[in-house]
Amino acid sequence: MDTEGRVLRFDSFSKILSSGIRLGFVTGPKPLVNQIMLHMQVSVINAASLSQVVTNELLKEWGDDGLSDHIAEVAKFYEERRDAMLAAADKYLAGLCEWSVPESGMFLWIKVHGVEDTWDMIMERAMEKNVMLLPGKAFSTEPEKNCKYLRAAYSVAPVDKMDVAFERLATLIKEELKVAK
Repeated sequence: MDTEGRVLRFDSFSKILSSGIRLGFVTGPKPLVNQIMLHMQVSVINAASLSQVVTNELLKEWGDDGLSDHIAEVAKFYEERRDAMLAAADKYLAGLCEWSVPESGMFLWIKVHGVEDTWDMIMERAMEKNVMLLPGKAFSTEPEKNCKYLRAAYSVAPVDKMDVAFERLATLIKEELKVAK
């Protein structure tokens, strides 16, 4: 798709092997990748040696086909959890919130209707309801501005707990809406 040699793609083994591996790679036009490499050499030096060795040995063992098979399994894992979270959201948050179906990744971004900023609701009152989400403002490039969004992680949430979690979230939002009136 890159017709002008200006697109870089960043990937991470953290999402397909292990969150603690903290090892990624970049692909793109050689002049741009070389500049990134020079920057990395004087700033980060290099990624953890153990992560590099473990990943290298695993990739040698698996080969291209093994890696492809593993990625397909990981994608299925996330898709099953995503679908369970979407079902819980449909059941408990319809009318209170809106969201889009993620095509990839591990997070569901939820826009809360009637709440101008989710920060206080999540950071101050959610724990009382056993709700553990992150307010969208935590990821904003403009954290001083209000944010109506929440981020829910379906990668680690147990499927059998999603219904109760979203029921609790709905209760929290309804209480927040009463206070806002």
